[in-house]
Amino acid sequence: MSNREEKIAEVMEEFDFEKVRFSMDILGLNWKETGGVPSIYKIIKTAEEYLNNAADKVEIFGEYEIQSGGFRAESFYSEEEGFAFRLSFILTEWDTFS
Repeated sequence: MSNREEKIAEVMEEFDFEKVRFSMDILGLNWKETGGVPSIYKIIKTAEEYLNNAADKVEIFGEYEIQSGGFRAESFYSEEEGFAFRLSFILTEWDTFS
C-alpha cells in the first residue's frame, strides 16, 4: 500500500461518519443528489471520493482542498513527508478573509 493509500485509509478508519449522519439527520441536512439525508454508505463513499480527488490534484499544486455537502477534504504533499490529509464536516464557519 502506498503512502497515499495508507493515509486515506487512516482518515477513513478514524473519521466519525456516524456522527456526521446523526447531525445531518437531526438538522435535516439534505443532499440534492439523494433527495434527502444520504445513507451512511453514500456519506462514506463521497468522503473517500473527495479525498482521492484532492490527492490527485495535490501533486500538481502542493496542497488542495475540495468542499461540498458539508465536507472539506484537504490534501498536502511534500517530498520529505509524502501525503497528508484532513477531512472535516463543517456545520458553521466564519472568517474575514477577502
